[in-house]
Amino acid sequence: MNHDKERMDNLISQWSDLEFEICDDLDVLIRAGWDSKTVKNRIMKKMIERDKTIEEFSNFMEKRNA
Repeated sequence: MNHDKERMDNLISQWSDLEFEICDDLDVLIRAGWDSKTVKNRIMKKMIERDKTIEEFSNFMEKRNA
């Protein structure tokens, strides 16, 4: 049970960190006039990682509640 709480907290923390990183990169991109392919690619990678984290969290919660 304690392991489940720790895993859930880690997933939420990772998800939150990714959201903040994406927002920071969006600020840079907006200030650059949306011309930076490097920043766009960095954002896309983080969005994919965020989506995987959300899916992992959802799967964890489903198993936990089963």
